[in-house]
Amino acid sequence: MPTKETEPDVAATAAKIIANIEKVVIGKRHQLTICLVAYLCEGHILLEDVPAPPRPMLGRALARTSAAPSNASSVPRPAAD
Repeated sequence: MPTKETEPDVAATAAKIIANIEKVVIGKRHQLTICLVAYLCEGHILLEDVPAPPRPMLGRALARTSAAPSNASSVPRPAAD
């Protein structure tokens, strides 16, 4: 059964989650916020960026912070001609 949380409770929890993830993924606050909103709405997230460790790290950090299973997968981009 879902718990009833007030708006300030949700905002405080979201701030703590973002602060925790920012310890690992630095300089991506906007992307973190968007990912957290999608996660809380039970949506899907597609991260497009240069191939680099922060993309999978963000997914793993969000999963570990929320104690949820990580279903993150990396889809390689086709090679440019």
